[in-house]
Amino acid sequence: MKFSYLLILILLLGGYLLVNEMNQGKAVFDVETPFDSEIPFLSFMVIFYILLFPLILIPFFIVKNHKKIILQYVIITMISCWIFLALPSSIIRPDLNENNFFEKTLSYLYSVDKPYNLFPSLHASLLALAFIFIFNQNKKLSYNLLPLFILSFVSTLFVKQHYILDLVAGLLLAFITIKVAEKFEKVM
Repeated sequence: MKFSYLLILILLLGGYLLVNEMNQGKAVFDVETPFDSEIPFLSFMVIFYILLFPLILIPFFIVKNHKKIILQYVIITMISCWIFLALPSSIIRPDLNENNFFEKTLSYLYSVDKPYNLFPSLHASLLALAFIFIFNQNKKLSYNLLPLFILSFVSTLFVKQHYILDLVAGLLLAFITIKVAEKFEKVM
């Protein structure tokens, strides 16, 4: 992976965190459903949550056209950040005892990623895009990685980072982004 691509990904992460800070204290849009309160808190799922980062990097190692990956990741992050600013959302997180590795890891995650920027789930969007890139390039690998993608996807619910509607919106946004990126690719 070229250094410039890595720099773009770091800038996107920085933009996400900046918007997250900007949304603190704002009135929020509530997308919680009755089903969300039935989902248990499982701190060990933080392991699958942080798998997002290596999973979204895999396409860079198997897809030749890195520009296409970067374009879609940039589009999805920019659209998400605009939505985060226009419709701020938040989640109530559980109190952590930090008496085990999982809760300590989750506590660190909570301290870095404030409980804003939920709708649509960028976690779900990026996972969906990464999986589609892998699937289009290497179906066998995508089938082998599918359980990890699913666990990372649902982990967002169990570690109380997202609500169900956030995930649904994130998946929808991934498919919209693919279509939007196709238009940009034609002019690039």
